[in-house]
Amino acid sequence: MNTSTTTPSLTDSTIPLLQRTALWPNESLASALERLRQLNFYTHRNLLSTVGRERLAALNIEDKLDQPARLETFQQLANLTHLTLDELYAASNQRFAEVVTPLEQDSQKMPWLDNVLRPRLEPRWAHQHLRSSAAAQFCPRCLQATAYHRLNWVPRAVAICLDHLCLLADHCPRCGKHITVVEVVNQHCFKCQADLRHTPQVSILRDKRGIQSQQVIQSWFKVANSPDEVIAVCHFPSSLSCVLYPLLCLIAQQLLKGQAEWPNLPRPLNDLATSIKVIIKPHQRLTSTQAYHLYQAAFTGLRNWPNGLRQLLNAYRDCDNTNARSPSRQSYLCRMQYDWLRSDWQTSPLAFAQQDFLDYVLKRGLPLMPSVMDHLQDVPWFIERAGLWTQGQTSRLLDLSPTDLHRFYSYGSLTNCLIPHTRTREPRFKQAEVLAVKQRWNTGWSLKDVISWLRVPPTDVLRLVEIGLLPIDGVWVGDDEQGLFNPQIVKDFFAQIVARLKPWPDAWCDLISMSRAVAEVDWLGVDLAVLVQSVLAERVLGHQRSPQIESLYHIYFSQAAIFKLPDQIYAARGWIAGVKFAYEYGFPAALVHDWEAAGSIKSQLSFGSHCYFDQQQLKELAAKHGFLSPVVQPSRKRRT
Repeated sequence: MNTSTTTPSLTDSTIPLLQRTALWPNESLASALERLRQLNFYTHRNLLSTVGRERLAALNIEDKLDQPARLETFQQLANLTHLTLDELYAASNQRFAEVVTPLEQDSQKMPWLDNVLRPRLEPRWAHQHLRSSAAAQFCPRCLQATAYHRLNWVPRAVAICLDHLCLLADHCPRCGKHITVVEVVNQHCFKCQADLRHTPQVSILRDKRGIQSQQVIQSWFKVANSPDEVIAVCHFPSSLSCVLYPLLCLIAQQLLKGQAEWPNLPRPLNDLATSIKVIIKPHQRLTSTQAYHLYQAAFTGLRNWPNGLRQLLNAYRDCDNTNARSPSRQSYLCRMQYDWLRSDWQTSPLAFAQQDFLDYVLKRGLPLMPSVMDHLQDVPWFIERAGLWTQGQTSRLLDLSPTDLHRFYSYGSLTNCLIPHTRTREPRFKQAEVLAVKQRWNTGWSLKDVISWLRVPPTDVLRLVEIGLLPIDGVWVGDDEQGLFNPQIVKDFFAQIVARLKPWPDAWCDLISMSRAVAEVDWLGVDLAVLVQSVLAERVLGHQRSPQIESLYHIYFSQAAIFKLPDQIYAARGWIAGVKFAYEYGFPAALVHDWEAAGSIKSQLSFGSHCYFDQQQLKELAAKHGFLSPVVQPSRKRRT
């Protein structure tokens, strides 16, 4: 009979544990399972995991024994280890769920005994904030005392041993391989058999700020106690770890994103500009040294909130309290705007972080990103702190349509109200400046405002005033901001002009713009004001090219009508061209020149061959010479 002892096979899922053990202080669940394997002399390291997986499979449950996420798994562990459910939960990574789950995410709950729900840690948050069993860290001096893996070595933000004040090690001192939890419990690297207890230590005994930051961080994870006096001097914005730790991670993430521009993380001492070289490559696992300096720097932004954050941002922007602007490194703050201000934190406990960061951006005079303004445009605290209004809000205050508002901010009174780098289609206005314009408009529009509404140069507006088309209240003294014009009168004046215009003709015709029309007849003293007067008096027909016009220069005329306009204008004064009078009365035009040469008549206006005379005087002279009335001119025959 063979009485030799054999090792249980991997397929035997019913084997009991011959020996059991209690959890050691702060021991992780993976460490406890490894010690149980050793106590029961199981040579296969995956035996317990295989047993647990097979038992769970019989219940149609997929889970891991060393990383349980289901009540049924904890119950299997309790049957296997004779530990209580509460002890097992406290030793697992599930205990960190409340701290590492983002506040804006709905935390999943795990059904527990007596209808109690416990926080459940999602794998994505565990991967982001906690070290896996395959990438563990350890304190060599702790292993010298007792060989097991501690829970306070699990969070990625933890980087030192508070008992021995040294950096944790995360790789083999001989071959450089990442160390697993199983190797930590066995005290040796399985690849090169190096003794992990002899790993060189890096003391941080003199780094009081670094020790302080780690004391607080580890207290948030409830793996260490932080003295009350340390918490008191930090002046945090909240007392809740579920608020402070996510905010710490947000600051750390921004520091990592700034690596391209600032490859050195600042040492968080009094002089934040003093840097220590800790290069972190994208998507790289943080070593214990890198995590120590990164979270120490981020912790500086969290202390003395919000002054600590402002000091940290100033250091990264290379500016101090006397330097409002930095010539470089602006893109980092733009990315931070995008990440922080576009996040939906309005109803979360992190809303204060958005508001304090916005205050910093505004105080430093940094431009706000358009996407940020779009996202927060209806948020009350953003409107109050930024003092910005949308186009709709500004239109309602000034009682203008968006189209009419565009007249003023394109190149008018509201130009200075626009914030820098605003979008043309979705402009943002400075609240204080808009209110100042509203107050000024209560006394009337200025010359600058009328220029914006009519879209004409100031000389044309003054000419409209001169010929009586635009009345003013008072005397203009040369001040463009002087409120002399009644806004309603100006609007009605423009509306009357538009009402006289005819649609653009379907057939081709010789239409010319207002600018060209003025150029054709300016030698006769006809300018924009005179042409506008002629349109209102219906002496000349104006056309509009589109259903809505925004400027008096968008009026079009028939070229032939413009050439006839001088005769119409001077006819109103009783003048007529000598050539035209001679043609109408049927005598040679040279006779008019003879009368002028003899001194019988004097021209009122001369320009080359065009001479205008008083029509009544011409009639009297014509009658003396036998030309008593106009003659009927023969009609011209069309060519066939």
